[in-house]
Amino acid sequence: MSKNEIKNYKIGLDIGTNSVGWACIGDGNAIVRHNGKLMWGSRLFDEAESKKNRRGFRATRRRLYRRRGRLNELNRIVKPEMDKVDPEFFNKMNESFLVREDRNWSLQFFGNKEERNKLMYIKDENNKAYQKNIYLIRKECMQDKQVDFRLVYLCLHHIMKYRGNFLYEDSQVENANGSRDLMIQTMVDLNEAFLNYCDCDLGFDKLSEQIVDKLLDQKILTKIKYEQIKDFLCNYQKNEIGSVKLSSEVKSTIENVVKLIVGYKGDLLKIFPTSFNENCELYISSLEDKQSEIEQALGEKYTIVELIAKINSAYTFNAILDGEEYISYAKVKSFYTHKEHLNLLKSLLKYENYKYFSRQEYEAMFNEPVEKVEKKSAQGEQDSDNKKKKIPANYYNYINNHKLAGQDEFYKFVRKMLDNRTGLDDNALAMKDKIISLIENNEFMPIQTTTENGAIPMQLHRKELSRIIDMQGKYYPVLKENKGRLLKLFSFKIPYYYGPLNSESSFSWIVKTKDESSQEKTLNETINYLNFDNDDVVDKDETQKRFIERMLNTCEYLYGEKCMPKNSITCEMFDCLQELNGIKVDGEYLPYATKQNYIMEVLKSSSKIGYTPQGLQKFLASQEGYIGKENKISGTSENDKFNSSLKTFKFFTSEIGVPLQNIQANLYKFDELCRDMTIFKEGESRKTRLNKYISILPSNEKRIVDKVLKHKFDGWSRLSRKLVLGIKDSKGRSILDYLWEYDYVTESGKHIPPKLMNLIASDKYEFKAIIEEYQEKYHEANSRSLTSVIEESYCSPPVKRATVQAIKLVNEIVSILKCEPSRICVEFSSDSQSKEENNSRHNQLKKLYENIQKEVDEYNKTIEENDRIDLKELKSKLDGQKDKLSDEKVYLYFIQLGKSLYSGIPLNLDQPQTYEVDHIIPRSIIVDDSIDNKALVLKGENQDKKETCFVEYQENKYNAKVYSKHFVETYWNCLKSNKLMTEKKYGKLHADFRESGVLNGFINRQLVETRQAIKLVIELLKQRYPDEIIKDTNKVYHKVVAVNASLSSAYRGMNNIYKLRNVNDYHHAHDAYLAGVIGDFVYNKFDYLNDAYYYSAKTNKSKNYFYYKNIKDGEFGAIINLLRNDVMNFNTGESCWCAEWNKKIRETIYNEKCFISTKNENKASGEFWGATINKKADSKDAKLVAVNKKRSDISKYGGYTGQNMACSVIVKIEQKNNGKNVVSYKLQPIYKIDVVRAKNQNVELDQYINKKILKNTDEIKQSVVAKLYENQLLEINGHLVLKNGDDYTNAKQLMLSEDICKFLYCIKDDKINYKVYAEKQKPIEGQVDSIKEMLYLKANEVYDNIINQFASKYKNMLRADGVIKKLFEFKEKFELLALDQKIFIINNIFSFIRKGRINFKKNGYAELGSSFGRISIVSTYFNFSDKSIAIINKSVTGYYQNRTVVVNNRNK
Repeated sequence: MSKNEIKNYKIGLDIGTNSVGWACIGDGNAIVRHNGKLMWGSRLFDEAESKKNRRGFRATRRRLYRRRGRLNELNRIVKPEMDKVDPEFFNKMNESFLVREDRNWSLQFFGNKEERNKLMYIKDENNKAYQKNIYLIRKECMQDKQVDFRLVYLCLHHIMKYRGNFLYEDSQVENANGSRDLMIQTMVDLNEAFLNYCDCDLGFDKLSEQIVDKLLDQKILTKIKYEQIKDFLCNYQKNEIGSVKLSSEVKSTIENVVKLIVGYKGDLLKIFPTSFNENCELYISSLEDKQSEIEQALGEKYTIVELIAKINSAYTFNAILDGEEYISYAKVKSFYTHKEHLNLLKSLLKYENYKYFSRQEYEAMFNEPVEKVEKKSAQGEQDSDNKKKKIPANYYNYINNHKLAGQDEFYKFVRKMLDNRTGLDDNALAMKDKIISLIENNEFMPIQTTTENGAIPMQLHRKELSRIIDMQGKYYPVLKENKGRLLKLFSFKIPYYYGPLNSESSFSWIVKTKDESSQEKTLNETINYLNFDNDDVVDKDETQKRFIERMLNTCEYLYGEKCMPKNSITCEMFDCLQELNGIKVDGEYLPYATKQNYIMEVLKSSSKIGYTPQGLQKFLASQEGYIGKENKISGTSENDKFNSSLKTFKFFTSEIGVPLQNIQANLYKFDELCRDMTIFKEGESRKTRLNKYISILPSNEKRIVDKVLKHKFDGWSRLSRKLVLGIKDSKGRSILDYLWEYDYVTESGKHIPPKLMNLIASDKYEFKAIIEEYQEKYHEANSRSLTSVIEESYCSPPVKRATVQAIKLVNEIVSILKCEPSRICVEFSSDSQSKEENNSRHNQLKKLYENIQKEVDEYNKTIEENDRIDLKELKSKLDGQKDKLSDEKVYLYFIQLGKSLYSGIPLNLDQPQTYEVDHIIPRSIIVDDSIDNKALVLKGENQDKKETCFVEYQENKYNAKVYSKHFVETYWNCLKSNKLMTEKKYGKLHADFRESGVLNGFINRQLVETRQAIKLVIELLKQRYPDEIIKDTNKVYHKVVAVNASLSSAYRGMNNIYKLRNVNDYHHAHDAYLAGVIGDFVYNKFDYLNDAYYYSAKTNKSKNYFYYKNIKDGEFGAIINLLRNDVMNFNTGESCWCAEWNKKIRETIYNEKCFISTKNENKASGEFWGATINKKADSKDAKLVAVNKKRSDISKYGGYTGQNMACSVIVKIEQKNNGKNVVSYKLQPIYKIDVVRAKNQNVELDQYINKKILKNTDEIKQSVVAKLYENQLLEINGHLVLKNGDDYTNAKQLMLSEDICKFLYCIKDDKINYKVYAEKQKPIEGQVDSIKEMLYLKANEVYDNIINQFASKYKNMLRADGVIKKLFEFKEKFELLALDQKIFIINNIFSFIRKGRINFKKNGYAELGSSFGRISIVSTYFNFSDKSIAIINKSVTGYYQNRTVVVNNRNK
């Protein structure tokens, strides 16, 4: 064997969202060495951005593109008539946004001033002229009189541009007065949709009239409507379930649905928790912007969102119309109302020459404020709470910045000014009272243009458009002749299921219709408003079917097989049998014969037995063996209901009259019918599809057909029909057959009906092998690239990027070592997890306290007065403790409502010596430091825990009475039902953690990683490294395994291996190393987990004996505590672990360097610049980008915020100076727009740079010597740096000794962890002061050591010398600082070599400056005159690297 030949090694992986640590581990758990290099390292990369923003921008671009298309087509239609009136009109329109000197026309828009005044101005009763708004013009055009065609065009343009929503069928809103009936019917439909899709009856149908009348009452404020409607629905729910409180899920659903209905922002995640991975907050009026994204996430549940939008729209436009027939009439009415109110307000403020209000107050109300309003960014991100405080909601902002100074804010502003004024005379008082009354009724100063206009249905706009065409068509024939085209253009909307219109695209699913003459698809025919609904162009049925099917998930077990419809016969029967096979009656499972008889009875057309627990009891009451018994049913859902349903099956047998034997004989056809009816929801497509199945129905009578068409077929299963019914074992039985008529017998002789997991996971049945064989064949036949597999996975972009990097690392490691690993151990960590801050905890608790007052009052009624919870007092304490909520004791106090979790005894927050934090499941068993495993309890209660967390009391021990188990259980239920305790925590409190089965369960769960990211990585790796069967033992050897991150953390704690993220990037490799070591120990060395807990190998010990005594005092969990000593596998007699390995592992981590490689990022794609157009600026301001060619002067028009770079190039410049050849270099940014321009010109980027960007003359020659992408590693004068945007920053890693790391870990997060120096035990009295004294002196030594390392490692690196000098000069002052100040300085000086900056000056240390941060230099100030620069490219592991010198001026 050659020196470098490796025969046996393991790979450890630590996968984060912006890093992957890796380590190759050989014999004795040593890092593998190859060619003298240790094989471990950290791969770094930028976290991938979510596609959410890109989808939003794309949807907006499409909407605006299609809008421009409509307007251009309008121009084309009316141009002949417009040319007669004003041939330059459209040119004027196109250049109307330009300043006068840039226009190509010099006259006024409407000719001369006299003509403009005649057309665009109107005089009031006082003969004062004011400009018409668009609604005045629209109203004018609807009269039977000729209006200037230019004004007519402006009306058509406005209506075409702002069409309203498309939520309603044509007939529904032609008459706006029918909105109440429409809302009531939609409420009924909404409730039915919730029943069908979410199995949830919210009560909208029963309360529809009550809710609608409340919505339409214009005298009630919106916030009061919200509260009252929410109470209606919540009270209905309480009456339905007969309980004083609702589940948090139902309450949250109601709250968010009502918010959306009344126009508030709601969160779809709270309504559909299983459909979204993150919050999805929106105003329902802005649904169109997110429609495609939400529709894709919800699938058929999107119907619910549409119905909510319809109710909101009807509610809103009903208020806007205010009884008028046309929109413009209503808007003109509100215009004059606004004008009247404005005059009233002005009259009051100027009353008798500012008698009661000053001129300054008048100006404050009506003039533009001094503070300028900051516009929102493209993403709409803004700290609205802070900004609104700075923006006065006066009349000026109410009109010009309505989004930031809305109606409520304006009303408050006016009220504040008026309410402070007293002593008014009768006239002034009458004006004031009228204004206040209008405000209270929500009627003061209505405005024309608001976001609420989006609620107006397009039918009302179309009605107005038709009226304008009819009236003005009498005078302009072009309108009358093209009325049909104009109305069709207005109504044109590409159906959502068409998708991308290019049928040749790989992303498209549209099906073009074949041309009968050529038998070819009409691929080149453009879809437009004239042919989009023409069956000769698009096959609508097939397109719609493809749209649905592409969104369907595939079977969880048979890859590639589409899931079956939820309401198909086969699926309903499967779900029914799955549930009934888990039901017990008086503690015993149902025999399969009884189960079969019950189902057959339910399916009879004349049966009065329902498919419910009550129906089952009724059936059993007449069955032999059950007569006269209680027949108590268990195993149902929480609401004592069956989750499954036989709705469709029963529909066909009872309502349609299909004999049961006919369904059995034509089962496949009935399933296909259900599939088509699930896909095609309405219209002719549904009827056409149903015609295919008339032969299996009793008749083709209209009555029968209509019933099937109206029946709702909704939802999809997670499983395929082929899995349930298609695959057969050697006996010819399917999974459904076994569920129907088979029981298996246990060792004790009990008959237990099987369920799906029994059938597909147990070796007793053949289905496991059949499925595995199917999966192997599928992978062989559908081998795809790594990228395509990952892209198709249901994971976030950050997880996908991390997965790609992990797979690439493994591939390169195997390539280097020339053999496959014996095992791969994968640990997934999330470095970017957000920490709960004090403010978020405070807001969360405050909101919870506000919502649970009623529930707490109900709870208090069930207990004695002295034990009751005073929520008002807790709220007061909460505000006082806002800044201390990061302290877990304080936080636990408030989520436990001020009581001990184990006993319910009240705690005194001001006496911390009387309580402590306890781990519910001891750390000796699992290392779980989450809030879900912590309880705040009276001191000593943790010692009194018996089998569970209920505490038994001695009367005088706690100076408290004895509390019953029922009392504590009631208290826990109160916390759980009010979201103050999770189900997970509730389960732990009830667990008997000393019972071996439960204990093993906790430990097993600690070993299993279930996150989606781990599943994806392991699935991909297992395809290449599948499990193996060990010969002789027939046991499975797992080659790819998941490792829980908490095990590595516990091992670090036990062996004093301190993790410090702010020092270097080596910790990723360290975590991978530990994952590999621990993962191999757990999965490879033990045949069964229980063997690890045997006290000895004595054969007389019981198999169930759990060695609790020897591990209960351990700090790091049962698994890790074993590694203190040598460990042996008692089944094989082999050594599993050597205690001496702990020292070797620790020394390796503290003393050995590892590879660091950073992924270069090609930033060529993405937004070219910020989307916000800033106001005009100095033309020399290079940070702004011109909007377009016509608006190229940023001093006149402003521009977009700075361009985004794709990369940079180092440019070599050769020129003559005094007859000598002079060579210099510069950095030239290449922007993303340059990349696109090069692509549009069909040239390579390098060619484009040479031709368009570099300036070559006879005297000066420029050439590109290197291209630098983001995160490019460079060597500048011997120092490693990274390119980060415009900066070049330090890339050298710092290593510290174990002693220094121990100190830094002790003071991490600016808090002293005394356990570090107290041998991990809580320090005893007097020990704290001695530790503090030691730390005070130790801090000087640590500071001195760190700055000396800085000086030796980073001297002459970029601009580091100046900072290092400051640190040395500060040393003397540092030694005199208090301990907490020293800790603050030490923790923050690492920003010198890492990311981030700290303002030491602001914190009282002016000597260190106001921007102390990472060693870097902006490229603008980069001087090449004395530089030697080399580009270093590393492979994914960093094992291979290439160094290319591009500049060598250092010695010149």
